[in-house]
Amino acid sequence: MVRRIVFFLVVVLLATAEVLHSSGGFNYKQTPEERRELAVRQNEQADIEGLQRITEEMLQVFVGYELLVPLPDNFLVRTDPRLDPKYRYCQPWVLDFLLDLAEAYYFEFLGGYGPIQVNSAVRTVEKQRLLTMRRLGKRLNPVYNANAAPIEGPKRSSHMTGSTIDISKLKGNTEWLREYLWQKFDQGEIILVEENSQAVFHVMVFKHYGKEKSISTQ
Repeated sequence: MVRRIVFFLVVVLLATAEVLHSSGGFNYKQTPEERRELAVRQNEQADIEGLQRITEEMLQVFVGYELLVPLPDNFLVRTDPRLDPKYRYCQPWVLDFLLDLAEAYYFEFLGGYGPIQVNSAVRTVEKQRLLTMRRLGKRLNPVYNANAAPIEGPKRSSHMTGSTIDISKLKGNTEWLREYLWQKFDQGEIILVEENSQAVFHVMVFKHYGKEKSISTQ
């Protein structure tokens, strides 16, 4: 009898947790329509913040004047070794966000899952154009990405502003990362897109990160 009662309570608790998970503050599944809306909102936010779309020439200037800062490469954060070193830069507030995330992740698991990995950061207009050039074919354009955002229009890639990073979910505790990022999204400090075709979280960090909120996620 006691076992039956315990079993029943466990079932109820699990069912309740599932209901809270699916109907609470975190909606983990984004529809194609929501993804398109988020792409537009990223560009709206970039315009609000006065961010420029960075060219190869501008990249050198921005790095030289430390307007873009290098990604860290230590026990907290690592960069995908396949990423070209000249694109391992981001806006200063993105670095603040990344370090906060990495420190929280490290102390949550005492380093058991290793560092957070960044797969992509700033991309220049020229780099993004190359990613989208279908007509070259795989042999001539091995970096072609069918899911790459365009370089023009309301849904162009926010990577070109240096405000966006792609965080790998291939290693470590993905559920914890997802929860952390959705909290920041709900708090109005980032725009989050969980990619389906690639094992990454696409994260645009707002310039006001850690300060006042300027745009709602609702």
